Amino acid sequence: MIRELLQDHEWFRRELFAWLSLDSLLSLSTASKSVNFVRQVRNQTLQETERVWHNDPHTYHAHFWQRLTFRPDTKLARIYCKWKDQGWGNKKGMFSVVKGDGKAPNDGCEWGSDVVVGSEPAPHQWEKLYMDFPVHPAEKYSIWARAGGGGGHHIHIKDLSVHEMISNKI
Repeated sequence: MIRELLQDHEWFRRELFAWLSLDSLLSLSTASKSVNFVRQVRNQTLQETERVWHNDPHTYHAHFWQRLTFRPDTKLARIYCKWKDQGWGNKKGMFSVVKGDGKAPNDGCEWGSDVVVGSEPAPHQWEKLYMDFPVHPAEKYSIWARAGGGGGHHIHIKDLSVHEMISNKI
């Protein structure tokens, strides 16, 4: 039943990829050998896998970190890292993926439509962060981080990895 639905309805397959989390797709994919439609392809080689930003009292903007490049057949991506802020005071840290030539939001600003996935505020202690997002082949993507303004704010990212998922033919 599921196999026929996915074969006969391309729109259903696109919607499924857009709405289900990566974990859900992987679970569904491995639940039955006849419905193996998504698989992890590779971990990207990144320029950096860890960084710390320290903002002075007058810096409120987000910082561009690095570009992401995907295979043409990549459908989904998962960003994984560990992150934290300065460990005390206000929590203002943000980590996000932005599409095109867009920018991540400054401290206290609304998230624009160019932010495809992100999280805030950063915790005071190290925590794992997973972010999943659909990948469109013609789009460019970049990673951004924000420590926060007002003085004394930091954001720490380590163990960054990006995993690509592709769709198999059914």
